[in-house]
Amino acid sequence: MLTEIPNARFLPCMDSFLGSWAGVLRALDDERPMEDLWGLSGLGLRMQIHRALLPVGLLGRKWDETCSAIANRTGYAVAAGLRDLFYTPDDVRQIRLAWIRTIGKALDDGRPAISFGMHGPAFGIIYGYDEQTEDYAVSTFLDGQIDAPVNGLDLGSEDPPLIFVLIPTGPLADFDVHAAAREAIKGAIDQHLGQEFDAKGVRVETPMDLVDGTAAYNAWSAAIETGRVAQHWSLGYYAGYYAEARSAASVWLSKLTNAPEWSKAVPELNRAAQHLEHEADCFGTLSGLFPMQNPETFQKLGLRADASACLRLARAEHIAAMEALIEALAK
Repeated sequence: MLTEIPNARFLPCMDSFLGSWAGVLRALDDERPMEDLWGLSGLGLRMQIHRALLPVGLLGRKWDETCSAIANRTGYAVAAGLRDLFYTPDDVRQIRLAWIRTIGKALDDGRPAISFGMHGPAFGIIYGYDEQTEDYAVSTFLDGQIDAPVNGLDLGSEDPPLIFVLIPTGPLADFDVHAAAREAIKGAIDQHLGQEFDAKGVRVETPMDLVDGTAAYNAWSAAIETGRVAQHWSLGYYAGYYAEARSAASVWLSKLTNAPEWSKAVPELNRAAQHLEHEADCFGTLSGLFPMQNPETFQKLGLRADASACLRLARAEHIAAMEALIEALAK
């Protein structure tokens, strides 16, 4: 017997979790503009890179915390589980069997799940389950290229050890979208100022291979100038990701100015939105310098110098945007 939620599909987005979450929300009859998800998640305002520009540098920490927080800020409670340590092969099997039961029940209730690592190193949607084959029907950023099911006993990966699943459990009764917006902006400001703390009040420590905040722009430029980029296409990928992030965040901030709750901060929000749009233009230019399909462009030293200039300008625009947002929250 096949249980399936037909309209739960990955929606185009450079951030795979947001693209997955947007598809889950649509399946719950709650269609959101993508700019609202970039804004409420805080991802449109944050900055983090891998020192060699590996794609993993765009992923958040402790997904059971950070992904759940994103869902909460869009008005939904979720159940999330993350295991990145296995003790025995049977331990892995038991975890997967437990998720088969949990995901199956959620699908029966009309609630799709999000998992990581299906058809690629990114988040995707589990929208169906076949009891006879124990296969999940999945939707990912590779829809149309890879559409094969994923067996329930292959969920996640064993090397590296990783199983992550997030399932919406229902809307939050006391959800306040304006409070959520303030929380998202404050979180981005905290990262910008190096004052970010986790749910337990412990200061967030950035791993050595990652760089966040304004220092990330300098590290990104250094990686380009020295040629220490692991994969040539990641230059265009990173630039495209942050171009979409900043452009979406700019639109979202402009929309906030229409709400009475933000009436005192309209000038600051408009100023921040303008700086973010300028920053998006910088990343758009950077993306054009290094198309993902043309690895030879990375060998041109003149283009590397142009890229560093783009990043210096992007950094200045981002700092100006965050300063405006600091003023906005003080209103």
